[in-house]
Amino acid sequence: MVVLAWLKSPAARWKTFVANRVNHLQETTNVVDWNHFSSKENPADIVFRGVDANVLRYLSLWWNGPNWLQLEKTSWPKCEDIAGISEEKKAVNHTPVVSLLTQTSQEEVFTKFSSWISCKDLWHTV
Repeated sequence: MVVLAWLKSPAARWKTFVANRVNHLQETTNVVDWNHFSSKENPADIVFRGVDANVLRYLSLWWNGPNWLQLEKTSWPKCEDIAGISEEKKAVNHTPVVSLLTQTSQEEVFTKFSSWISCKDLWHTV
């Protein structure tokens, strides 16, 4: 569900690592073709949950995938609104960030503070 939310949002919204991968997927695939299904329907999750090899060889999910995968694509389950987050909620949840940059000359630092400890404290609060 997280990846689908990433793919359905502008890539620039994410940090560089995720943004680069999201951008690549958005440019090379059709995002509407991406969908989600539960872990219990994911054949790859079978081995992560731990299963004996003798049992694995009889598991239809491992060999064939979920039952709905055998149906026409139009009959596959549809993913609901990603994690229930509507565009309206996304807009409300944005937190504005304000940044302030001040420049202090070296002379001002030496004349304003009587010790390096006080000076150091200034830099940690900026």
